[in-house]
Amino acid sequence: MARRAWIRALWSDPQRAAAGRRKLEASPVAEYAGRAAEGARRRPGETGPRAVSPEPELLNHTPVKVRGPNQSPVGDWIASNAFTALVITGLTAISGVLAARALGVTGRGELAAIQIWATQLTPLALLGLGESLVYFAARKRDEIPSLTATAITIGLAGSVVAAIAGFFLIPWTLTAASGHLVGAATAFLLAIPLSVAVGLAYCPLRAVGAFGTWNVLRTVQTAMWPAVLLVAWGLGRRDAVAISHFYLVGLSTLLILIAVRVRREFPGPLRVSTKHSRELIAFGLPALMATLPDAANSRVDQIFVAAYWGVEPLGLYAVASTWSGAYATLFSALIHVVVPHVARLGTGEEQKTEFLRLWRFGVLIAGVMALATAAMAPLAVPLLFGHQFARASGLAVLLCLPSMLVVLRQLLAAGSLGLGRPRSLAKASTVALIVNVALLWLLTPRSFLLGPPLSAAIAHTVGAALLLRDMRGHLAARFKEFVPTMADAGGLQALLRTWRGRPARTSTILDDK
Repeated sequence: MARRAWIRALWSDPQRAAAGRRKLEASPVAEYAGRAAEGARRRPGETGPRAVSPEPELLNHTPVKVRGPNQSPVGDWIASNAFTALVITGLTAISGVLAARALGVTGRGELAAIQIWATQLTPLALLGLGESLVYFAARKRDEIPSLTATAITIGLAGSVVAAIAGFFLIPWTLTAASGHLVGAATAFLLAIPLSVAVGLAYCPLRAVGAFGTWNVLRTVQTAMWPAVLLVAWGLGRRDAVAISHFYLVGLSTLLILIAVRVRREFPGPLRVSTKHSRELIAFGLPALMATLPDAANSRVDQIFVAAYWGVEPLGLYAVASTWSGAYATLFSALIHVVVPHVARLGTGEEQKTEFLRLWRFGVLIAGVMALATAAMAPLAVPLLFGHQFARASGLAVLLCLPSMLVVLRQLLAAGSLGLGRPRSLAKASTVALIVNVALLWLLTPRSFLLGPPLSAAIAHTVGAALLLRDMRGHLAARFKEFVPTMADAGGLQALLRTWRGRPARTSTILDDK
């Protein structure tokens, strides 16, 4: 029964989404309303949108009054996102376990080496088009098919450039690997255009408030990876090269599924527009500058481990990273809420109060999650991934600190975007990347157990400190206002009890109208 309901959410959501679009006619506010969206809003008497600026105007929209937890949709947003995040976290953990058990230490390292550059270069190929497409699709709903086609065309062009860069970078990373592994990594660069097309295809669903379908498609995309591993295992093809090929087939199949579903939602001519191209790029490039350093930071440690230590240590490091960051997807349920909620508030004082409240809750949640993850690592890593990965347990414990700093920095970044300050985010992300690369270059050759965790911890501390300083100055807040208190712990418990007692329902940002 649950399965049929889940399938209905995927294939029968057009009516609900259409109702959401009609409701949007009165107020076209997308999920990330505070991120340059309001800076391009029309003023009375203007016939077209104003020029998009990298630093958007703040609060150029109808104020929203702050309400209590029982009336605000924030709880529903977090609960809905958290449920999806739990499913995605579980699927990610299953994928890590299956990959480790199917391939072993060396094979897991080979698979990570094959995937590194395609994963790193995909955000570059996107050119910030994801956030750009969400914004313009929310403002120009009748032009969504043309906007989507234009964004995907630009993304595919960016994929060609990224793939050419990867072609030259792969031999440098895999100098110690065999020739067939270099060839497999080069072939895996096909994942870049496929991932770009998949990621952009369902962005408009967020713009029109079809969050149910959006979450389902995200879950299907995550489930595709363990499905690929199970198919490869069942066929007796338990080697990294074969699995990477199966993944490309799975990604192609997923693209067809998403294309069919999104076309049902947004019928219309798929025209590539020069005007839309200019708009999407003008909005997307500033967003790219804010997110690209973080994307590079997420895998740069593995690149250094692969270059200096080879595939077997990389396999241990990949498993340790998987375990230490397992809760990040769940924590993102809170992060996804901060941007639209803070951006929609009516006054600076309301923004300050709400962000600081969510920040203190986030510090408590991240601290508890990191401590629990570290405490369970010595038992859970060999149990889940196999005894051959027992050596990764200590590394997993060490990586829990930088993993906690990453999610807290992301929470600060979400607040910065909600306040309309992407430039401060780009600065902090860039500095963190520079510090991380410099320390990795110095420390990784000496020890892959201590070098990367220490480098990441210092880099993310520096990035978080820069964001915290900027937020304190902008909000005129004292440092102690960022520190959780016992009252915050009690408030978090009360809010959790409130959510458990409320009936389940599908919520979107439109519920606050």
